[in-house]
Amino acid sequence: MVSQDQAIQRLTQKKKELLEKREKLMRPVQELDKEIAALTLAVAVLLRDETPAEADGFPLRKIRNMTQTQALRVIAEYNGGTIKSLEVKAILIAAKLMKNTKNAAGMVNGLITRSEAFERIGRGAYRLRNARVRADLEDFAKREGLPFNDEPVQ
Repeated sequence: MVSQDQAIQRLTQKKKELLEKREKLMRPVQELDKEIAALTLAVAVLLRDETPAEADGFPLRKIRNMTQTQALRVIAEYNGGTIKSLEVKAILIAAKLMKNTKNAAGMVNGLITRSEAFERIGRGAYRLRNARVRADLEDFAKREGLPFNDEPVQ
């Protein structure tokens, strides 16, 4: 008959063998987990940098790291002083300055209104306030047959 101490020793030895066997079987799984984590990180980095270079013909790099209001002015200046709220919405979303939510269009209209730098010229269309002066000067110069140069005199 086996004594209790011998039984405990055998069971402890068997437990130790099984733990070693489990550890040996787990090594490939742990290596696969590390590879999966590395691939997940690589995909996340690529998705972060996946922003397009242009949206509606506007180069997005011009408005990186700007506030929404600053970006509005740059977009308007790029478009000759006028903007359309739906086009601005698409550009701001593509530049990741705004998320594409249900009320994004309303947010853009509110942003334009609050900035006080724009005047409404039509439904969803706005013009920079100083662009109106420039347009009037261009029209006057054209009517009078004069060359128009808006560069500051030095």
